[in-house]
Amino acid sequence: MILIAEASKKYLDLRYQLLPYMYTSMYGASTNGETTVATSLWMNFPTDEATHLIDEQFMVGTGIMISPVLNPGKTSVDAYFPQGLWYDMETYALSVDATAGGVIETLETPLTSTNIHIRGGEVLPLQGSAMTTTLSRQNPFHLVIALCDKGKAF
Repeated sequence: MILIAEASKKYLDLRYQLLPYMYTSMYGASTNGETTVATSLWMNFPTDEATHLIDEQFMVGTGIMISPVLNPGKTSVDAYFPQGLWYDMETYALSVDATAGGVIETLETPLTSTNIHIRGGEVLPLQGSAMTTTLSRQNPFHLVIALCDKGKAF
């Protein structure tokens, strides 16, 4: 039970931090029909044929990729990273350099973690977390700028 509580607290906290990013994605979906709220990889990488059959990873918006461990008793996952730079969501450190082309990486994943990566070239609006959405909205915003291989982000 302690592991479940630890993981729940960690990712509920992240959910509150990501609210500005998720609200921005939902706004785009409701106003101009963008389909980027939560999608399969191929929707963000339609020319990368390796993404067409992947059904155990997904994107949130255009900048966050989630590669969960879905099999009972496993503590690692083989995740596909489409071409580009990918940063670890917890540390913001460069995690995978796939600038030469898509790569598969084995990600060790303790039971209290999941694999969340930021796509290089993205800017994520985040906010300090709190116990409720109302309280969270009173916290300061900050930006995470994940640079692409050309040193830019949009």
